[in-house]
Amino acid sequence: MTVNSHPEQTAQVRFELPRAFETDRLRLVRWGPEFAQRFIDLVSDPRVVRYISGGRGFTVQEATLISDRYCDLWTKKGAGPWGAFETGSGAWVGHIGLDYLDDWPGQHRWEVAFKLSPLHWGRGLATEGVFAVVERVFACSSLDTVIAVTSDSNRAARRVISKAGMVFCGERIWKNSRVVWYAADRTMRRRDL
Repeated sequence: MTVNSHPEQTAQVRFELPRAFETDRLRLVRWGPEFAQRFIDLVSDPRVVRYISGGRGFTVQEATLISDRYCDLWTKKGAGPWGAFETGSGAWVGHIGLDYLDDWPGQHRWEVAFKLSPLHWGRGLATEGVFAVVERVFACSSLDTVIAVTSDSNRAARRVISKAGMVFCGERIWKNSRVVWYAADRTMRRRDL
């Protein structure tokens, strides 16, 4: 795949993303301080962060800093993650949405990222959410390319990203770990789930 070569990190990307939207099974709500405790609980679970921290749950301070940064992304850049809830039950699922990778060595730095509670694994919710976020980003912003980065050994995340229509682009060492990255370009033909 040839990824669009527009230098988005140097140009101002225009976002007009909704505060909330729904898929068949998820309600995604713009990240805010009200999600901090849920996020702390989520990333303190070693299973959730197995491929991020080697299985060491995040401390309250680490999780709070990340949650605050997610709020700042929305305020300063006009995009960020959404809190994800099941539409039927209203249960907290986790987060799905955009993150900006300041230190990513590639040209494209907007990443679609997700972390779900293990209670919701294996049901296709991550794939549904990632697919919807990518589609929404292309419909509501000037961003031409979005990436996804994960550990090369995180087969579940790789499967989610691929099933959501993103294309494998390569491997690299980043933050002292071997990672793989995928991309979706607005000009790519999207496939149904």
